[in-house]
Amino acid sequence: MYTNGYNYGGYDYSGAAAAAATTGTAMAVFMVIFYVLYYILLIAWIVFYIIGMWKTFVKMGKPGYYALIGGYNDVILLEAANMPIWNYFMMLIPIYGLVVSIRRGIAIANKFGKSTAVGVFLGIPVTAPIAFMILGCSKDAKYKG
Repeated sequence: MYTNGYNYGGYDYSGAAAAAATTGTAMAVFMVIFYVLYYILLIAWIVFYIIGMWKTFVKMGKPGYYALIGGYNDVILLEAANMPIWNYFMMLIPIYGLVVSIRRGIAIANKFGKSTAVGVFLGIPVTAPIAFMILGCSKDAKYKG
């Protein structure tokens, strides 16, 4: 309706558009940096998990590549903890699965001569790479099958 080019209301909208464009660009740069760091940390977490589990399996007398086979590595760890294999299916239940995983971690840590705290770290998925690195890479952790 207002097509004669006058600025009605005395407000200039050109500065707001420029500020919005600058804010959008800054936010896009921030998001790119955030996602790059996120994926770097995620890949590092996965690499530490694989290296630690591989070395732990070798210390247990199993082939290291068993650590790469999803699901089967859990079965091997259940066998090492002297727990029934049907607990693998129970680990799929959200809260109970965490309890079984922690119990399995404590049993495995005890077989390596480590404390219950290392076993709890081994059972919690977020801290498992650290615990596997402790079991697999430390000189004093010997598997007592």
